[in-house]
Order: sequence, then C-alpha cells, then structure tokens
Amino acid sequence: MRAYGSGSRIDARKGRIRISGDFRFHRMLIYHIVEKEVWDALDSELYSPAGLEREGFIHCSFKEQLLGVIERYYAKGSELAVLEIDPQYLMSRVVNEPSTNDEIYPHIYGQINLSAVVSVEYRKA
Repeated sequence: MRAYGSGSRIDARKGRIRISGDFRFHRMLIYHIVEKEVWDALDSELYSPAGLEREGFIHCSFKEQLLGVIERYYAKGSELAVLEIDPQYLMSRVVNEPSTNDEIYPHIYGQINLSAVVSVEYRKA
C-alpha cells in the first residue's frame, strides 16, 4: 500500500501493533531516504538501492539526523519517501558507525526486507 501527498504516512506492515507510549517497549527506529519515484516503482519484497552494491551497505539515519541529511544530499523540492524501519525485523545486519562529520549513523549491510518497514512518509526536500 502506498500513500501520496506531502507528509502522508502509511502503515507498511499489516497486522503488526506498535507500542510507543511505554518506554519499556520503546525501540530505536532508523530511517532511510529514497526518491519517491524509485520507491513507488519497487515491485519486490526486498529493497536494494544502487549504493548497496557500490558501498556494501545502505545509508540510514536516526530521526534527529533526517533534516540534516535531506538538506545535505537532496535537491530542494525533490519528492522523497522516508522509510521508518524497525531494525529488529531486518534480515540484514545493522551497524552504527561514524560517517559524515564523524557522527554515528546506522548502516544496513544487506537488503531491506519490506516487512521491517514500519511506515513510509512522503515529503519534499
């Protein structure tokens, strides 16, 4: 299921309940930014951006890093899909390691299985 329009959010995992109000159940989610047209064209249960083959991992961010990443790497007005990912459900390994300005970012070493995508937010850069 896909949602359209600026700021739209969808539940990408049917049948899964997310508990966010109780800190005992709080999980650290990570985010991956992709061009909207690339995401909308996906016809597989696995997502592999071009950078995975080139760099060996998929760049991700923590929530507080999203705005800075979008401002640095995406042209103003670009249509984007921001994937909210629960690492607990990824079939690939996640490593938090230094990247831009020695800040720690999550990197996924393998494909993103769509069952790990909690939601997708469409927005403009």
